[in-house]
Parts: sequence; structure tokens; C-alpha cells
Amino acid sequence: MSDPTPRLSSVRHLAALVGVSPQLLRELGRNAVRHYDPFTRVNKSGKRRNIDNPRDPLKGIQRRVLSSVLSRELLPEYVMGGVPGRSARANALVHVGQRAVVKMDIRDFFPNIRPPMVLRALIQQVGCGRRVAELLTQLTTFRYRLPQGAPTSAMLANLVALPMACELNELATSLKLRFTIYVDDITFSGDGAHEALGTAIEIVQRHGFAVRSKKVTVARSNAGQVVTGITVNRGVGVPREKRKAIRQRMRHARGVDHTTRTQERRSIEGLIAHVRWINPRQGESLERAWVKGNRAVNETPAPGSRRAARARAARPSRPARSPPSPSAPRARAPR
Repeated sequence: MSDPTPRLSSVRHLAALVGVSPQLLRELGRNAVRHYDPFTRVNKSGKRRNIDNPRDPLKGIQRRVLSSVLSRELLPEYVMGGVPGRSARANALVHVGQRAVVKMDIRDFFPNIRPPMVLRALIQQVGCGRRVAELLTQLTTFRYRLPQGAPTSAMLANLVALPMACELNELATSLKLRFTIYVDDITFSGDGAHEALGTAIEIVQRHGFAVRSKKVTVARSNAGQVVTGITVNRGVGVPREKRKAIRQRMRHARGVDHTTRTQERRSIEGLIAHVRWINPRQGESLERAWVKGNRAVNETPAPGSRRAARARAARPSRPARSPPSPSAPRARAPR
């Protein structure tokens, strides 16, 4: 909680922190809605996701607000998403080797964070004066919600949800469980982690949110335990299905044209680097298969090329097969 005396009490002070004039901040705040280019993204499963997509100069101001104002707030170690130095891998590491892992997902997290919730968090958690908090709320919300795609949204979501996260952590401590929250992903792990479910859902609801019932899971140690897309059974790793999908893309990339292969190569190498970051051994295995496959492609001459003609000419000729000798007519058996 902030000190009763606001740490950021004037718009002039805010403007100095982000490096622009107070007039520009006020102008952008009044006309913020004009600085968004919303679009819809469809993922491989066909699910549609609305991206609000702020553009400059508003997006640049949001970046400065994040670095100069919001990122200075120290959040508890169990708040993972949107915090510098706390990655999805770090979030997963907390839950490695536990007998049970319980996960739940907050439904429509960003769209359900309204401007009054942001305003309250800026005053109570950041220590802004009322006028500064109102201006920052104008600069960081869109159509009465927290915008998807804005640099400030994840940190503001953390600040809004901080009282809820503190209660969830107290619940975990009382049950001797491990707990993290990664933006809208809540995870408990340990013996009897399922005992936290009912109370945790009540806490989430009491703070104005809802849990997506289809995404509540309880995974035992004898099954695949996945946290923020990373397996945690006996160490952090990439799920087998994802690694298999990467290998399929590797095989497919060998048969496409040169231009497409170059683009696909970059994409595949990015995926391999991501796997190596999570689990070096798994990444090295994919890297070896990728290098071996590329070597085989490079050593195979293209059809119709001079290299292919030379390869055909160098093959030893097979001896001509002699025609089969005519067989003698069979003698008919006497009747």
C-alpha cells in the first residue's frame, strides 16, 4: 500500500518522468481512443482474439509510463507475468516435482479490468495523486477496459489483482502449498493442492473476476503436469506434442521451394532456440536433427541440374539382364 502522501502528485512531475510536456499528456489523454487500430487475430485452433493495438505517439508514452512509473513498484515473488526478470520458465520452476498441480484461468481478465479498478490501483498501489491517476487511466485504458496489446496492460493487471493475489498466497501458505500467478494463470502445487480449489475460486469471485471452469485442472505426478506451457514433472521441459510438431515442420521444410524454405528455416530455428532456453538437452536434440536434415537436403542435387547429371553418370551401370530361355513344352500326362 502507498504512503498517505502521494509520491506522484502532479501532472508536471509525471510529464518530467516520461519526458514530454504536460500539454501533450493531457491532449493524448483526452483523445486516446483515436490512437488505437484494433484488429482480430485467429489462432491455429480457430479461436478469435481481439487486439486493441495502440499506435504512436500513445504507445510510446505507454512504454515510458511502464518503465518510469509502473515498473518501479516491487511486486511479491509469486506475481510472475509482466514483471521484468520473471518469465514463464521461472513461473514453471516454482512447481517442479510436486505431487499435484492445480491450475485455473481467470476468464476475460483484461476486458474485465475497468477504469475505476485501474484508478484505484494507481492511487493505492503506485501512490499517485487523484489527478495524475485519472490522467494515467485515460492513457492506459480503451473503451472502458484494459487494452490487449498495450505495453502497460500486464503490469496494471498485476497491480489491480494484487489484493486478490495476496489472499491466494495466504491460502497457499495455510495449506503448505506453492503458489504463483502469471497474468491470468493461477497455479497451486504440493500435497493436497486440490484442497485449495473451492476457496481460491471464492477469492477470485470476491474480487470481481470469474474462473474459466473448462480450464480448471488437477494433474498428479503420474500424468503430464504443465504450467504456462512447460512440463514440470521432473524438471522444466517442452511437452512432447510440441516437440513432435516442431519435428514435423522440420521434415516438411525440406520439401518446399527455396524462398519458403528460408522463411520457414528462420521460424523453425526460433522454435528450437525457445526449446533450448527452456530445456537445453531437448533443444540440442532438435538442433542435431535439424542440422542433419539440412545436410541431407544440401547433399541431394536438384533434378535436372548438372550436379544431378554428373551423379547419374557416376553411378555404376548395371549388367544387362539376359532374356529368359524358352522352356521346353511340358509332357502331357497320359489319360
